[in-house]
Amino acid sequence: DGHHLHRRSLLRQPRPRRLVRDFGVSGTREDDLRRRGVDHQQPHGAHGGHKRGRAAQGALRYKDIHRLAVCCQCVFKRLDMELEKERGIIGQEIKMYDDDPSWRVMFNLLGAMYHNHPVKVDIAGTIESIEQINKANLYKCYNDFYNPNNMILCVAGNVRPEDVFKIVDEMIKPNENKVPECIFPDEPYNVVTDRVEQHFEIAMPTFQLGFKEKVGKERVTDEQLAQTDIILQSLASKSSKLYKKLLDENLINDSFGYEYFEGVGYAAVIFSGESKDPDKVAKIIKEAIEELHKNGIDKEEFDRAKKLVYGRNVAMLNSPENISNAMMSLTFANRELFHAIECIANTTIEQVNDRLKHQLDNKNSSLSVVLPMSGKEEK
Repeated sequence: DGHHLHRRSLLRQPRPRRLVRDFGVSGTREDDLRRRGVDHQQPHGAHGGHKRGRAAQGALRYKDIHRLAVCCQCVFKRLDMELEKERGIIGQEIKMYDDDPSWRVMFNLLGAMYHNHPVKVDIAGTIESIEQINKANLYKCYNDFYNPNNMILCVAGNVRPEDVFKIVDEMIKPNENKVPECIFPDEPYNVVTDRVEQHFEIAMPTFQLGFKEKVGKERVTDEQLAQTDIILQSLASKSSKLYKKLLDENLINDSFGYEYFEGVGYAAVIFSGESKDPDKVAKIIKEAIEELHKNGIDKEEFDRAKKLVYGRNVAMLNSPENISNAMMSLTFANRELFHAIECIANTTIEQVNDRLKHQLDNKNSSLSVVLPMSGKEEK
């Protein structure tokens, strides 16, 4: 209603002595201003730092609930910064990430998969784009996004909800009831290119292999997420045949992993890690996917994968940090923590095999590789 945060979420836990607080701002990554690095510079001015991601958010641990008031002051205070000083700091940070192989392999992959969606654009912007920042567009970004109607406060720990509400209502004053709308360009199904590479001064090549999916304007459902988690657990977890084969052939190490990367207007399954032969790893993964599409997931494997996914999500509830993080992310996606876990428990093998038909298209994948400089010299 403009007098306090638009959505407030708390979960009480009697045991922890510390309080975990997540503060998040929705939508900042996709706004057009973000392309110029404006959203990146605003957190620097307001709180002297930021967290890189698809929504501006941060987490703090408190022993005293009343320190939450300080956080509220930091988030909602008027911007007071030396623009040129902050521009220089962000410029240095952009250069630092441009020299980070793990960061470049990820954004190279997104650029190889996505034609138009802004998810492929680094939230920090570029050296050229931050030069266009001025106080006018900086304040426009702040006023549009950093308002209570577009924010969520999640608190997890041994805390009384009424204490939190009292502080929030005292510190956050009434404001115009507005929530910005983010508009995304249409994104074709096909990837831009099937392979991209870059060279760095590294000892071991690193890779990311992405399988782009067809999505609409809405995010995938809790049910679909549960089904995908079970598919990936079966296909590529450390107990899978695929993982064992890659390990036995000395093609991966313990850096190997996978994730389902999804948001409004984009979704992809991504495998990543270090390997002496990324192309061979990609070939073996695609062979395993082809076999999975041909035979589906059998009942025994489904039951095993489902139990592991369910157990992992329930175990997450033992951590206040994880609870607060999950509540924040799920709420921004219009999801609910316990419903998401319930969907895992209710997933059937028929649903999983049907979901598999719409994922992991070998013909619509991209491989991003970062190679040692020695390989470039040999070419």
